[in-house]
Parts: sequence; structure tokens; C-alpha cells
Amino acid sequence: MLEQALTDLEGQPSFEIVRIYGLRALAFQAKGDEKKALASLRQALVLAEPENRAASFVREGPAMEKLLRSARAKSIAPAFIQRLLTTFDSRRKQKPAPAPVIEALIEPLSERELEVLQVLDDPLSTPEIAEQLVVSANTVRTHIKNIIYMENLCLKKLIPTMVGRCGIFPNWPSAVYKGKLIIH
Repeated sequence: MLEQALTDLEGQPSFEIVRIYGLRALAFQAKGDEKKALASLRQALVLAEPENRAASFVREGPAMEKLLRSARAKSIAPAFIQRLLTTFDSRRKQKPAPAPVIEALIEPLSERELEVLQVLDDPLSTPEIAEQLVVSANTVRTHIKNIIYMENLCLKKLIPTMVGRCGIFPNWPSAVYKGKLIIH
């Protein structure tokens, strides 16, 4: 089937052919035929490298990453494979875990809101952040509003807990009723 697709794609844009060669390589890998898998992957890499078509490989996930590591060990397109593997690594980068107390008290930020929060530390304008995250500026503004709302909500819910732990009120926990600070 993939062979027929390659024949049908003759003269078409290279990204489609690269994808077919990549899928073909994964199919050979799944069958346990490493030699054919690497040969097909080599063809995909030769077509993709001049145009730096990383997405064709990265979208195929862990199986492609494993195949790329095998190809790197055989010195097939080492520079391009290194760039691809770096892309895989950056996509897997650990996101900071929210503080456990905060997570228990409020709904945690979404994955996208955490991405925006990380980028807010950089000196970028809203349009620059939007371009970096491949979203609209309005989407970035909405995420920022949500982050500010959640942070304010978090602070309001944390105050009674922080006050109790610091021993500010000697009759603690009687100063708290249903999670709210009661000042006499």
C-alpha cells in the first residue's frame, strides 16, 4: 500500500513523500526488518534535510525517535538526526509541577496556561509570545487573565492555611470556619 502511495506521489511536494518513506520505515521496523527500515528512513532523511522537515518525523512519536537513534548509531545523516532528536527532547521537557497545596485547593492551570506562564518570564510582548506559542495574541491575553484569576483565588484560599501555620492566631483553628478566616 505504501509502495503504491509512493508511485502515486511522484512529482508531488516532497513533504508527502517524506512522510510515506517515514511511515514505510516504521512499518519495516514493526516487522523487525531493521535493514529495510533504515534504508527507507535514509530516503526520507535525504529528502527532508534540505528543507529541514522535522515535523514529518516528530509527529510519528516514540517509535520514530527509536528508529532515528538506531540510524544515528549507524551514522546516517548524523547532523540532521541530532536536530530531530533535540526536537524530541525539547518536546519532552519537564514542566514545573504546581505546588501541592495549591493543587489541592484550586483547579490547576491548564497545560497551555503553564506554557504561557513559563514564557511570561521572558521579556516578550504579547504578540511575540503568541508567535512563539503559535496562537493568537487574544488567546495569550485570555490565558494571562486566567492565570491572574487563578493566582488571586489561590492566594485567597491560602491565607487561612498560612496564618494557621505561622501561629498568628493563638486560638487556631477556631479562627477558621469552613476554610474561611474569621477575625473576631
